Amino acid sequence: MSSPTNQTVALGRSAQMKCVLKGVSVSPQIHWLKDGKQLQEADVSHMVLDEDEWLSSIRLSSVHQADTGSYWCRSNANGFQINSKKGFLSVEGLPHFTQEPEDLAVFKNTTFNMTCAAVGSPKPTTFFWKMGGAFVSGKWTESPSVLRVQGINQPTTFSCEAHNSKGVAASRIANVKGAFLTPTVTSRFTMMCQTPVDTLGISESLKQKLQDIFIPEQQLILGRTLGRGEFGSVKEAQLKMEDGSSQKVAVKIVKTDVNSSGDIEELLREAACMKDFDHPNVIKVIGVSLQSRANRRLPVPMVLLPFMKHGDLHSFLVMSRLGEQPTEMPVQTLLKFMIDIARGMEYLSQKNFIHRDLATRNCMLNEDMGVCVADFGLSRKLYSGDYYRQGSAGKLPVKWIALESLADNVYTLHSDVWSFGVTMWEISTRGQTPYPGIENAEIYDYLLQGHRLKQPPHCTPMLYQLMSECWHTEPKLRPSFQSLRQSLEELLAGFSPAPETGEHLYMNLREEEEASGLKQACGMGCWEAEGQRPQRTEMRLEASSGYRYVMVPLDAATEHTECNRFTSVRHEVTDPLIEGEVEEERVIINL
Repeated sequence: MSSPTNQTVALGRSAQMKCVLKGVSVSPQIHWLKDGKQLQEADVSHMVLDEDEWLSSIRLSSVHQADTGSYWCRSNANGFQINSKKGFLSVEGLPHFTQEPEDLAVFKNTTFNMTCAAVGSPKPTTFFWKMGGAFVSGKWTESPSVLRVQGINQPTTFSCEAHNSKGVAASRIANVKGAFLTPTVTSRFTMMCQTPVDTLGISESLKQKLQDIFIPEQQLILGRTLGRGEFGSVKEAQLKMEDGSSQKVAVKIVKTDVNSSGDIEELLREAACMKDFDHPNVIKVIGVSLQSRANRRLPVPMVLLPFMKHGDLHSFLVMSRLGEQPTEMPVQTLLKFMIDIARGMEYLSQKNFIHRDLATRNCMLNEDMGVCVADFGLSRKLYSGDYYRQGSAGKLPVKWIALESLADNVYTLHSDVWSFGVTMWEISTRGQTPYPGIENAEIYDYLLQGHRLKQPPHCTPMLYQLMSECWHTEPKLRPSFQSLRQSLEELLAGFSPAPETGEHLYMNLREEEEASGLKQACGMGCWEAEGQRPQRTEMRLEASSGYRYVMVPLDAATEHTECNRFTSVRHEVTDPLIEGEVEEERVIINL
């Protein structure tokens, strides 16, 4: 049997592999294999060359990176199995971006990062950055490539180029604006704000950390409620800038019936630990403020977060699947969501932060449909059905928690990887609840018996294998977030770019905003935030998000360090709602 030859084909072109079987007079069965697996749905043709000579060929149209591999023929003739030698198909082309620079709004003269990543065959060897259309001095050889910018005082643009031996690929151009101008605190504001801070009894070191992100209450104009639960509420707000402009933000406001300065310090310490996060896939704290109250009562802490009109990822996925106008979600889009989360978690793991509650409900979608890892403990109260109380402990998201965490209450970077595997399963199923039919109280025994989440429909074997590796019983045998990110990028590179649909779901927009260019989104299930519910009862989503992390040494269980004490599981709160607000049914909307 003659064998297929080695070939190198440009990305997007067609390829054909051939083999010839001789000495067989009866029509033989000839199959094609790739990397040891028989190709079931391939463009295969057979032709008679002579009375005992047969030609078999396989045609691959518009090849992509996933077609790279070894191909050979296998024939069953005259009672014997015959294998040809292997022919290797290599697909080459320009680099393909898996992450491009994103538009940003940054504080004036504040350091920030721009990131791009690319894959390809041949592998990209060099990255160059442009700022304002001009090349930045230096070159980068690692992907992802990170450009650290020391700050800007006027709007500018950024882009990057990826080079390999086949040529150059240019990324999108990102616009960076100094929209979040550093608030100017006058002496009058200082007098008004200094007193409540001093009454909290928080440590001097914490005061110092909060100094550069503390915003006077007078610079905030609170608006409609985006979400409410037992923790308090999340409101839309306008942050007034020193130049007279304003910026839309989201404000987390805790319960007013807080009678302990320790509770307030816990939240403020959480924000202080988050203020230095600088990654496009990790949501960043804009600032903190204190809402004053009469009768010498302690002020109410408020945490300012970016406003996310697309809402949280879980609600977005569910609405795309079950909304009034269900939307197709290409596998490339789902993989991009997973990659964004992996990048955010890789960044946090490098800073020795343990998330402890990674799930799609705790991931937000930004303006450009990029995913930002988040969670300030908000979802614990709003997604009450996902949390289960074990003994005297607080409620735990048991269907996302690693086996060792359920058994011994031990949380490490490895347990976050387990949760990421469940999060990938959520994305693949577009927001379905993990372990359908299994009660929360039964999860531990179910996992202990070796059961795991089943492979979702339309989920590729390679992707499910990646999920399964996250659920290894031995924590240290699970992949790292860096490894997961690289594997997912390689999977994405094997697909052609997803088509642009132009249709997005907007979860946090007002009616007048929807009317100005977003009308198609309302047909998919967006609704007014306050007092209005969706028509379909099965679409009642209790959704919100923020962040909650812990900082510990690598591979270590959590200890009571300065930044990890707010990861202790909180008990349910039965405090009244924010004072001045009328108690009403829980709003079904996301931040």
